[in-house]
Amino acid sequence: MDIKYKKYLKNIILIFFVLLLTFYHSFGMKELYEIPKIIRNVQQQYILIAIFTMFLFFLCQSITTKRLLHAFGYKATVVQCFRYSLIDYYFSSITPGSSGGQPSEIYYMKKDGIAVSESSLIMLLYNSMYHIGVIAVIFIFTLGNIRYILGESGIMLTLFKVGMLIQFLLATIFFLLIFAANIVYNIMDRIVLILKSYEYKKVDKLEKTIKKTLVSYQTSADWIAKNPKIFLEIIPIILLQITLFYSISYWIGKAFGVENISLIKMIAYQGVFIMTFESLPLPGGIGVAETGFLRIFSRIYTKETLAGALLLTRGITYYCYLLLGAFMSFLSKGQKVHRIKNIA
Repeated sequence: MDIKYKKYLKNIILIFFVLLLTFYHSFGMKELYEIPKIIRNVQQQYILIAIFTMFLFFLCQSITTKRLLHAFGYKATVVQCFRYSLIDYYFSSITPGSSGGQPSEIYYMKKDGIAVSESSLIMLLYNSMYHIGVIAVIFIFTLGNIRYILGESGIMLTLFKVGMLIQFLLATIFFLLIFAANIVYNIMDRIVLILKSYEYKKVDKLEKTIKKTLVSYQTSADWIAKNPKIFLEIIPIILLQITLFYSISYWIGKAFGVENISLIKMIAYQGVFIMTFESLPLPGGIGVAETGFLRIFSRIYTKETLAGALLLTRGITYYCYLLLGAFMSFLSKGQKVHRIKNIA
């Protein structure tokens, strides 16, 4: 068996093994046997809508990537960019903190003839705007409902705050680099001086890493400052993309006959759920995310339907496209992306 194939298979088996253990620990064998029966009885048309919504989520990302590539002078198709999105999703899902997605996407872009320097900047531009989009969507849909959604769990509230703080810091750094780069560099220099005063051994390595990251962000920020039209074109698509992703739980709820909760409130629930586990250094928040789902969504679903709702929600938003991304990554071959005039 090919080494590459073994690696993909090992990752997928491990993820599904952890999923099985989580279900067994949460429900027991009797309830596990009941899940297929429960799923068969749901309203299938809403499941199809949920799957299609997830497809639209990836399509939005593909359109954004295509527009950015076009701005840098590459004639990529939506199909090619859809492949990049699936590859990104797969590697993000199997690496701690979703750290492997963008490097893998850059690698596959390089195979297609896209310069690493430009693909790196494109990924940074997309991620920066995505952080801004997440904050905006969470703020719009969850304002005043966070404590209600998370209940009395202090741990989950802390995790949510950490997740939002990370998004906020990344977005703030990006904006400061556009409008006040000197402030960021001054703050960094002071932090380094403080660490040196405490004789922190790895301060030089840390300083080098931070400077490298800031230079990348500065390049990205400068590019947006010179091309504000691109930013205005892309941010609405990213906002739509995030909203679509957070709305999937609504269609799953409709499939189970949940009628007492609105689309807006369900988006709030899904947004808070995802953000609560976004900061965890685990591949896809696997295991912990399932446990968190049971706590957050227990007031929406009945005890009998909660397990089925968990399997379908995580199945559509995570496991289904994880498998598709693995399949795409394994079979992916270089598809030449042709150069065109740089039009920005």
